[in-house]
Amino acid sequence: MSSNSSIITDFHKRRIYFKELKYYADMVENEKNLVSDTQNTFEFFIHNVDTFQGENVIISLSILRKLDYKISQDVGIDNTVDDFMKLYHYNDKISELKKLPRFLIHVNEFTYIIKMEDEILLFYQVLNNLERRSSFVKSCPIHTHNLENYYIILLESGTKNYIGYKYGVLDILNEEYESYKQGYDSVAKDIILYGFDYIQKMIGLRKIGDLIISDSEELRQLMSIIKSIERYYVLIQSGKKSLKPLSIVVFGPPGSGKSFKVKNIVRYFASNKKLEDKGIYTINVSQLNSVEDFYEKLAAMDDENPGIKFVFIDEFDAAYEGEPRGWLKYYLSIMEDGEYPSPHNEIQNHSGGNMRKINNCVLFFAGATSTSFKNFFPKTKEELLTFQNIKGTDFVSRIKGALDIISLNQNNLEDKSYIIRRAIVLRSALEEYARDILDDNNKARISDALIDAFLYASSYKNEARSLMNIVMTSNIYDNYYSISSIPDVRQLALHIDAENFYSLIDSNLKRRFGQNDK
Repeated sequence: MSSNSSIITDFHKRRIYFKELKYYADMVENEKNLVSDTQNTFEFFIHNVDTFQGENVIISLSILRKLDYKISQDVGIDNTVDDFMKLYHYNDKISELKKLPRFLIHVNEFTYIIKMEDEILLFYQVLNNLERRSSFVKSCPIHTHNLENYYIILLESGTKNYIGYKYGVLDILNEEYESYKQGYDSVAKDIILYGFDYIQKMIGLRKIGDLIISDSEELRQLMSIIKSIERYYVLIQSGKKSLKPLSIVVFGPPGSGKSFKVKNIVRYFASNKKLEDKGIYTINVSQLNSVEDFYEKLAAMDDENPGIKFVFIDEFDAAYEGEPRGWLKYYLSIMEDGEYPSPHNEIQNHSGGNMRKINNCVLFFAGATSTSFKNFFPKTKEELLTFQNIKGTDFVSRIKGALDIISLNQNNLEDKSYIIRRAIVLRSALEEYARDILDDNNKARISDALIDAFLYASSYKNEARSLMNIVMTSNIYDNYYSISSIPDVRQLALHIDAENFYSLIDSNLKRRFGQNDK
């Protein structure tokens, strides 16, 4: 994202823009200038757009979706806005809107795109509860209460290009971080000190169940997976029998929390559908001696359960019998037909032959040899040939969703939000293992020097697991997390570069006091 935030913070400008939003709200209430959702009416409007020059036109994105314009939904406002702006600039029909000096695009009940002469603005209000679904009702309500909670982002001004095209995809979260106090550092420290409920009043950290999401791309992937599971569940509810499993891959560095994320996805889904959370059945294939052991693990599941089941296959890409990623070929019949050989050739009457059925099941495949889905693929012709021989291409063709868990470490010099990711994990660790340092207002009593060390450490050897272990093994006393509380150097070195960690502490103390902290 741009180093200069495009969020409008100037009080007088916001006042002018909100006056415009209220004007549109009054029009909607009186059902004025709403473009109908029939194709003929919309086509008439587009072909005669010149006659609407003096009007304030209102169009709902739901109308464009009904007319088969490709605009994403429920996978992040960033993508939705980007999709519309691409149509606005490059689609022959939608680009006719450029002739209008003013219009409002109704994205959802708390998100709008407004054109005012030579400016295009995005108005959006962060909803703390993602379980609320956008509702596109006929009257397209425009909410003008709690205006102070709305963000306004300048998408386009005069001849300035739409920012989304310059940077790939509009990243609202990064915009919010940059606009907050002194930027990323302030966001990270306030997360640690005050917790998620406090910071959500200031910026839009997204929450899915117990998951706090700080990255727009991860949010899009998570929401896409949740929508896939919900659609799969609808098919189960409709009575469709013998549904092949829904296969999803999960990648991330060791210790990044793959199983934690998946468990929370399942918990969120169960809560949203008011289902009993029966958890996840976990199989780590690297700990198995044979493929028959794998089939026995599957058979141990309750196949009589008529509801939806979740299986977490850990280290799915481990070697088997000396062959790298040798397990892949044994997943194919399960993914494609929901079938696998019965252990010890035990004949199952309900499945026929010596094959067992695994119906109504979501399979999560957690990788161990690659940190991302992209890196799972071969890079050379030789690697491609090997990949094909181990049935890698067949495996990938059966995948219906992918989740890449972002490293807790800095990915590149442009990655500023890594300290936000670390702050989220640290705050979670404090709430779980060091609740005594939280005061009556839920503020953490922790050394500022220690915060700096946790946030800016060169790297965590085992990602989130390392950070959590440091907190868990700290000797906290007097309800205060000081630099004296952290584990000894040898233990600290198991998880982090101890010398770098202490140098960050020293730099902080010299900068602030020229002396040691408590």
